[in-house]
Amino acid sequence: MRSDLSTQLLKGEKLLESGRIQEGIDHFNNLTQSFPTDLNALIGLVKALCMSGLQPSFELAISSVDRFMQSVPQAKMSPELSFFIAFAQEQTGKWSEAIKNYEVCIYFNPSNFAALFNLGNIFLEIGKYPEALSRFGLCSELKPMDPEIYNNCGIAFEKMGQIEQCIAMFDKAVEVDQHFIKARANKAWVLLGSGLADKALESFQSLIMVSDPLDLKANLYKGQGLAQVELNRMRDALASFSRATELEPLNPEHYANRGNVLRRLGEFDLSRDDFNHALKLKSDYALVYSNLGNLYRDINDTAQALANFSKAIEIEPSLAQAHLNKALLLLGRAQFDIGFLEYEWRFATPEYSKHVLRTMLPLWDMVDFVSAMNKPDTRATNKKLLIWNEQGVGDDIYFVRFVQDIKALGIDVAVRVDPRLCSIFSRSWPGLRFIPEGQPIDMNSFDAHVPLGSTAKYARQFFEIKRSLSSGPKDSLDLFRPYLALDNESNLLNPHHKDEFVVGLSWLSTHPVSGAQRSVPLKELIKAFTLSNTDEVGANDSLFASIKSSVGANSIRFVSLQYSDVGSEINNVLMDCNVVVEQVTGLDPQQDLESLASLIGSCDLVISIDNTTAHLSAAIGAPTWVLLPLACDWRWQDKVVDNPIYGYQSAKTYQQIELGQWDAVLDLVRKDFNNFINLKSVN
Repeated sequence: MRSDLSTQLLKGEKLLESGRIQEGIDHFNNLTQSFPTDLNALIGLVKALCMSGLQPSFELAISSVDRFMQSVPQAKMSPELSFFIAFAQEQTGKWSEAIKNYEVCIYFNPSNFAALFNLGNIFLEIGKYPEALSRFGLCSELKPMDPEIYNNCGIAFEKMGQIEQCIAMFDKAVEVDQHFIKARANKAWVLLGSGLADKALESFQSLIMVSDPLDLKANLYKGQGLAQVELNRMRDALASFSRATELEPLNPEHYANRGNVLRRLGEFDLSRDDFNHALKLKSDYALVYSNLGNLYRDINDTAQALANFSKAIEIEPSLAQAHLNKALLLLGRAQFDIGFLEYEWRFATPEYSKHVLRTMLPLWDMVDFVSAMNKPDTRATNKKLLIWNEQGVGDDIYFVRFVQDIKALGIDVAVRVDPRLCSIFSRSWPGLRFIPEGQPIDMNSFDAHVPLGSTAKYARQFFEIKRSLSSGPKDSLDLFRPYLALDNESNLLNPHHKDEFVVGLSWLSTHPVSGAQRSVPLKELIKAFTLSNTDEVGANDSLFASIKSSVGANSIRFVSLQYSDVGSEINNVLMDCNVVVEQVTGLDPQQDLESLASLIGSCDLVISIDNTTAHLSAAIGAPTWVLLPLACDWRWQDKVVDNPIYGYQSAKTYQQIELGQWDAVLDLVRKDFNNFINLKSVN
């Protein structure tokens, strides 16, 4: 009888080895009925059920083992049975049970590679990365030439944020198997996610040359396109995403990516077509609705933009990017209450999440704070608050104005800002402490923290709060008035005559996403100072003569406030227009903001696109004309809503009325400049 059982067990194994899985299942099922207490028959059945890969088979394997162990409890010590039951539990998502059974298998058979590897994968899946690395380490001792081990170690290190070790593991996987494409692709994606788009692009390009499976190649073209977007190579990205759509025409993500590139290129009709095609393939694609909202915002169709942002949020309420996009639109429409509520979603987006302050301090909320102040026996006013910057230099300049009223509540405030701004801010607010970004901060010396951008949402409440806490009346919330103080002893310009008008110019943004839409060619900007359009394209001297005629007996002096290397553009203006745009020798407007502020203070007028220079100039109080694209940043508020808080008193905005067209804007600048000069001449 036992000899017959052995023969039948061997027959079942051969059925499985030959791929005849269902026959193997039927065979072992019959054996378990004939030999209900035989462990090997049960192991054969469970193995066969697991090999089928079907969910019902995994469930049947689990229930079969449960019944068997009730009558044969010693089967719990079988490493082979423990492995297969763990495998079935893993496939059905019963991870805690699977972990226990894999551990039993390893206890009785420490060299079971599959059990160690699968256990490591479960730990990787549930976020227990050190435990995963421990099991993969044991696997590497058993099979040091298996690239999957090192690939999975790389994934674990990447999840832990240890990028250097992550890349080293992917490199190790390729070292043991040069044809292991998976690790090379994973490395490329990690490089892209780490901001190393140039290296990621090289990796994706090399992988495309050697990869054969079309599904893998489509994903590589997607990665190549995303890297090209990061490098602002939009035409190349367009070609990459188009290739991905050819390889996977039913994948909506490829159309969504191409739609974003077309939008960046100003091809709005084609962009909309791609977004709509993506929605045909996936009707609940929330991110595409959000991107479609951005498209409508770009063409100033705010109603459609808002509808699409709201649709995205309806489909996916936790889609942070849609909330942020909606916030920026609402803030631009001066709907501040709901706009700032939505604005708090920004830190859940990829763009902002990397800038979040890592701290265990509680998040400060002004409403809770004021409530605590009104309770007896509280010491709320002794709180020490850390306010930390989160965005760029222009954002630091814009938002810092809202800090003064928080300090007025009796809170000990310290503000982390870009180090280039510390001296200007300290001079402007001697009672505030500014911490340069990058300097270590003792978190134990603070009671709470708040992002700098979040302080703006309280501005409209401060007046009522201060009035309720003070016996004296307050005039107004005048946060829009100039608030940065200059170093009066610094003057970078050579002395100029009293009849000389100094005009500071800034015309270029290097922002990879919105820079091109915001920038104005210097030559076109210079032409805005002519009295009429008639001679703008005539001889070289005509433009200069026109400028001279516009100021009469006075003279105009153009000064560059522009950061980055713009020497060639300035030289071209001199050659083509016979107009000098002066560059202050030795000044780096991007790094030396103190000197840039001093130079701005020497100007009679600053004309700038939307960039750091414009914010600095307006905050100083210099007459500032800001040239804005059709879809402009919400912070350039020129409408007074309740209280003039969110704009700048000294700034005048000129916004496009047609997408990408500056002619009408510059015509208006020309007229206003002549009026400005005439008024100056009279005075």
